[in-house]
Amino acid sequence: MSLHMLLNSRLIRIAACTLVPIIVWASNTHAERLREALRHTYENNPEIKAARARLRAIDEKTPQALSNHMPQVGLSGEYGLNKKYRSIAAGGNSKLYPGTVELTVSQPLFRGFRTLHALKKAKASILAGRESLKSTEQTVLLDAVTAYMDVLRDAQIVQHRKRNIAVLRRHLRAARRRLEVGAASKTDEAQARLRLARARAELGPAKARLRASRARYASIVGHAPSAPQLPRLHRSLMPRNLGEAIEQAAAINPAILESRHAEEAARNEINEVKGELLPTVNLEASYSWRHNYLSRGNRERDMTIMGRVNMPLYQGGNVVSRIREARQTRAQRRYEAASSQAQIQARVIAAWEQIAAAKAQIAAGKYEIAAARQALKGVRKEYLAGQRTMLDVLDATQELTSAEISLSNGYHDKVVAHYTLLATVGVLTSADLQLDVVPYQPKINRERVKYNLVDLGLRLQILPD
Repeated sequence: MSLHMLLNSRLIRIAACTLVPIIVWASNTHAERLREALRHTYENNPEIKAARARLRAIDEKTPQALSNHMPQVGLSGEYGLNKKYRSIAAGGNSKLYPGTVELTVSQPLFRGFRTLHALKKAKASILAGRESLKSTEQTVLLDAVTAYMDVLRDAQIVQHRKRNIAVLRRHLRAARRRLEVGAASKTDEAQARLRLARARAELGPAKARLRASRARYASIVGHAPSAPQLPRLHRSLMPRNLGEAIEQAAAINPAILESRHAEEAARNEINEVKGELLPTVNLEASYSWRHNYLSRGNRERDMTIMGRVNMPLYQGGNVVSRIREARQTRAQRRYEAASSQAQIQARVIAAWEQIAAAKAQIAAGKYEIAAARQALKGVRKEYLAGQRTMLDVLDATQELTSAEISLSNGYHDKVVAHYTLLATVGVLTSADLQLDVVPYQPKINRERVKYNLVDLGLRLQILPD
């Protein structure tokens, strides 16, 4: 085969390889789609499970607040030995086994409205916890998308690097053949060897990045990646314009809603602490039974019912200080809410612009690949005709490889920016993505524990994640 035919046949193979630069391992029947990766992440990611457990812990704030309005019941008992040593004239020694059983009940009637505000604070904290769970779920799903696309991009780059090495090997062989027949110089052969060595050096870091991406993917999704493919975008979830995206994020972004509920919880915390300055009213009752208390065979029964009013006059400044603390906490939450909204708006704008930039990069990358391919073809012909040097051919080959890598980066950035925008506006959820999963229902646990006030700590229930 002539050198001209060898180069042209190689050009055809390169063109075929770059027609669809994004589809990696497309012929693999075990290719894992993004939807499958997201489903597995939603069901198995430990960070999501930890957030669910945290919310279940927050759910306990409601029964804890309700317990302050419930009666306190206690039962105590005593039994012992009472032995007295006396003279015979005084009646001699005596031995008694006194016993006492006492039942006490205390019913709070008024606690300075602290129970009411504690319930409101618990409700706000639970709502904030639910939004925090949504935020965690969307963040983890976005991490899964990013990891998926990282593996896809890095695998493509490795393939581009390998193809570049194969092309440079052919260039080196061609340069050596031309050198043998006197049609090329030693400089051409040295330049080809240099570029091949450089390409091999670039392949090592590319493989390392791919291994790192695969490891990160496994840590998020829960298993090793299996031939990821370019996913279809959820265009129906996309806002029509930037203004709509900003409005949607302000309305439903979980981070913004969480900060608002946290501020509401802090406001009720102030009122709850203020209640400690008000009087408390309790209804107290007791029933006691005594046996052999003063003399053998003696029995006593005592029943008492009374109301008790406690008016705090001075607590050493503790309550007043905690009120000031609660007020500053509320101010902190209010500023955090404003900061969260500003940050989310900035992220929406950034994601929107990143999508536009990625689209431009893809369009430019496609044009660049076509131009680089055409330029490489022309430079090779001119090189064979003696009008170009080997350095020109090597530069054209490098430009084609760079264009292929740029296009892979463009597709990666477009998909990641697309899902980043969905997460920022608050619609990167299992329901919005229509994942084939059983969605976690936080209300179930809250209803289970809301009025569970008689468990006595004897029964532990472990709910599924």
